[in-house]
Amino acid sequence: MKRLALGTGLAILIAGLFRRHLNRLIGSIRSRTDGLDRLTKEELYQRAQEADIQGRSEMSKDELVRALQRNGSRGRELHEERIGHEGQPGPR
Repeated sequence: MKRLALGTGLAILIAGLFRRHLNRLIGSIRSRTDGLDRLTKEELYQRAQEADIQGRSEMSKDELVRALQRNGSRGRELHEERIGHEGQPGPR
């Protein structure tokens, strides 16, 4: 009976660790894609070109955002480069 209790406790511990890791991963992905909607269509197109997204020339701005999000593009980092970390224009 003790083995079963130990096994159950271990399973609960592993499930909790997995859930925490998964939540961090999802947060990381969200933070990388945040800000894409603030970019111009031209900037989104350039990112899509760098990511080699097929059909980009026929996509609307919203479609480019979704395609870049699916691709895991770093929209937030690009946005921060554009405006700088303190709200000042950054290097281009």
